[in-house]
Amino acid sequence: TRMDLIRSRYDLSTNGTVQLARPVPRPPNYWRRIERLCSERTRSYLTAIGDIAASHHMTAYLVGGTVRDIVMERAPQDIDIVIEGSAIPIARLFARRFGARIHPYHRYGTAVVIFPDDFRVDFATARTETYEFPGAPPRVEVGTMLRQDLYRRDFTINAMAIALNPERRGQLVDFYGGLRDVHDGVIRILHALSFFEDPARILRALRFAGRYSFRLSPETDHLLRQALQAGVMERLPGARLGLEMRYLLQEHAMLEIVQLMIHYDLFPALYPRWRWRRQDLPDFRPFIETLDWYRITRGPDPEMEWCYRALVLFRNLPRAARVDLAERMNWPLDVIQQLMGYREAIRNLSAWFRRYRDTITPGDVLLRIRNWPRAWIVFGMAYYHEPLKQLFKRYLVEWATVRPLLSGHDLKRMGLKPGPIYRRILDALWKAQVNGQVTSRDEALEWVRENYLSSSTPTG
Repeated sequence: TRMDLIRSRYDLSTNGTVQLARPVPRPPNYWRRIERLCSERTRSYLTAIGDIAASHHMTAYLVGGTVRDIVMERAPQDIDIVIEGSAIPIARLFARRFGARIHPYHRYGTAVVIFPDDFRVDFATARTETYEFPGAPPRVEVGTMLRQDLYRRDFTINAMAIALNPERRGQLVDFYGGLRDVHDGVIRILHALSFFEDPARILRALRFAGRYSFRLSPETDHLLRQALQAGVMERLPGARLGLEMRYLLQEHAMLEIVQLMIHYDLFPALYPRWRWRRQDLPDFRPFIETLDWYRITRGPDPEMEWCYRALVLFRNLPRAARVDLAERMNWPLDVIQQLMGYREAIRNLSAWFRRYRDTITPGDVLLRIRNWPRAWIVFGMAYYHEPLKQLFKRYLVEWATVRPLLSGHDLKRMGLKPGPIYRRILDALWKAQVNGQVTSRDEALEWVRENYLSSSTPTG
């Protein structure tokens, strides 16, 4: 059996079963909560899906993290549907009713329905998945029952469903004690092979535990440690690791997640030279607090935020290792470039500031960082002490969106010959604005005349 093969390969000391929480005797109906948490649009979609499935003698369920969010009194962000029967025909009828387009995937019995505003609903036929070896793509068998479909999922809190057919609409389906684990604050795998079949679940376990302040069940804790000791993370494909790390870096509870990663010694399991220690956490906290300040002041910026958290986590790796790990994870080129250069840029600015501190102005500093990626600037604000910290903060609050008071067209009308000098003039003008030397368009015109309209400056 698969259990025997994995036990022999990894010396796995378990009997292959996990003690699950006892399901509640009478699972509640959540339709009223759905009406309260979800928009009218979402409710109409869920109602229509249940009606369409029932009229074709099939059964539709809301599943996965969507159900977990509803149980935890959180507005769901996604709509994931499982059909006992065949999902693609139900998805096609649903798309036709609401004027959306459908992308079916017949091999897996799944479909995505996408609306004109890019809102999407994911459909899947109830299925099982098996793995030939840790980290392998799953082999999918479609056409099973809901119980088998839920059993393939990562944790009990994500293995619940809500019925959508009219006769049972809103009824929770909880075969594996997920509701009790939500109430008790527990992350629990469903079977002993879970981490060995899909090592990415190790990252997800810590991500959910950090996000919700949950704890791992004793068996889950034990099996996670066994999987790490067996080296299963080495078999996780780089692209999968990169995707799960991106999900992890999008979490706001980053400090809590890093604490768990240190607790389980996960960093060297992901990359041998990657070390974070418990005594490093006080240095980590200012970086998280600075990002919280930025989100409150400037608003959410998801792409910048996950990149920034990557800069923080990678900062104790040398440059070659940062690039090697990011490339292995198949991260975007712009993120790899940011990881490649940020520590050196930060150090170079420090050395320059120390050397010329008595003569440089705020405008000199801010002009130097003006073309930095935003994640570098937020990182610098967290990294530096005063007065650089305050100057970085001033840039983010006051000057990040301010343009020079004049443009290239203005310079041309003043008789200046187009060329690289335009960039030098406009940068110097912007610096003068930062330093308070120029405060209006008229002053800017006069400043250019005084500084650049001389016999030594080319004119048209």
